Amino acid sequence: MKSPRARATANPLDDRPPRDRVSQAALVVWVVCLTGYWFVTVVIQHIAVSNAWITGDWLINYSNGFVRRGLMGEICRQLHYLAGFNPISVVVTLKAAFYATLCASLLVLAARRSIGLIEIAIVLSPAALPFEINDPLGSGRKEIALLAAFALYVAANDLFPGRKRPIQCQWQFWYLLVTLPALTLIHEGLFFFLPFFLAYTWLKDESVRSNGLVLGIPFTIATAAFFLSWIFRGGNGISAAMCSSLTAMSLDPLLCGGATAALEHYDVHIGLPDVLRYLLLTILTFGPLAWYAMKALSHSSRGQFLVTTAVAGAATVPLYLLSEDWGRWMHISAVLMIVTLLACKDVSVRLPARRPAAAVAGVAAMSVYVFSWQMPHWIHSQLPILKLP
Repeated sequence: MKSPRARATANPLDDRPPRDRVSQAALVVWVVCLTGYWFVTVVIQHIAVSNAWITGDWLINYSNGFVRRGLMGEICRQLHYLAGFNPISVVVTLKAAFYATLCASLLVLAARRSIGLIEIAIVLSPAALPFEINDPLGSGRKEIALLAAFALYVAANDLFPGRKRPIQCQWQFWYLLVTLPALTLIHEGLFFFLPFFLAYTWLKDESVRSNGLVLGIPFTIATAAFFLSWIFRGGNGISAAMCSSLTAMSLDPLLCGGATAALEHYDVHIGLPDVLRYLLLTILTFGPLAWYAMKALSHSSRGQFLVTTAVAGAATVPLYLLSEDWGRWMHISAVLMIVTLLACKDVSVRLPARRPAAAVAGVAAMSVYVFSWQMPHWIHSQLPILKLP
């Protein structure tokens, strides 16, 4: 296995040759896609300010004592009473900031690498950025905090990778020490995706052992936060108490349902048709990512990517048993994998320009893949998988 230094020396991306016209055009398209994505998702959040799932989940707070997923709502509540900020405005602003962070981080990664139509098609996969646009009811959920935090960490680590210092002098340690427990307290379900930080580190640095404390201490604290969230997960009366805290801030009573009511009780009904439908979506989501990984990563990195992402993905299995939002969990995993691949890719994957027929067929296949299907965030959603003409 190559050392990080030897691998960096062998990596043609570090030479950063001048971009050709195809790469320049692809980067422009990338910017347009990210800008459009940010604008549309922020507009959706403004429209859904009274939705009990899209907005209400962010307003769960500690007004009646510590309870799972209440950190962000408590921040909004304190800002309201201490500084007079409208909690809804704070939530919408935070969401816009998270989306902007995700888009800016993706732009940094693309600008430091050679991208083409294949990378654009992967990002425009219905399981990636368009997921929230195709199914607005699954948009603006708390996982955008995870996606933004992960993408920012990966982009910053790409710009400032130095680790040859004591743990207390590494920005990565302090970033993870704050971020991992905070994400768990924002939503306990995000805890199951934290192994993707480890998967990225192993693939990028190949020095997990030397980075054990950098990752281990924050993850241990996040684990403690998860167990606290499990112990204080809510019970009888918590929904009414939470609703009282929202109406006391003159917020719409419609916010009291949805995620707030789910703190008290949430039934899960999963049938064989649901499993079969999402098995198809699993293939459509992760099949192309596995193919791209085999093409974009060096031979020595392919096995690591498959193993680490498989382990990280296996850690999310409890979410599919405890919740019906299977589309959301698959979307999160897909975006985390895409960010990891963009940061760790060793070679550029291009269409065969010298074979026009094959290039045209590739463009046609990518177009069909991007525009012919969509992923519902909820297993009982009426949103069809195939987009029929």
